Amino acid sequence: RRREGRRVFEARFEPYWARLEKREEAGRLPRLFLVHRSREAEVGCYLAAEERDSFEAALRDALRRCREPAWLRVAE
Repeated sequence: RRREGRRVFEARFEPYWARLEKREEAGRLPRLFLVHRSREAEVGCYLAAEERDSFEAALRDALRRCREPAWLRVAE
């Protein structure tokens, strides 16, 4: 959920099927998108570069954990 003034943007994705994409453009900070089929939502757009990197790693780990069976995570 993101708010810009009075406008509120909300997107919901099934974590098992969602993927995180990092898009890089020349001269800009990389942008992060949650994507599922034809739907996408930018995430972390208000974070500083270091915070965005940390957020990306944490979100990738959380999505990975949703996809893996619980018995695989016991060894961690």
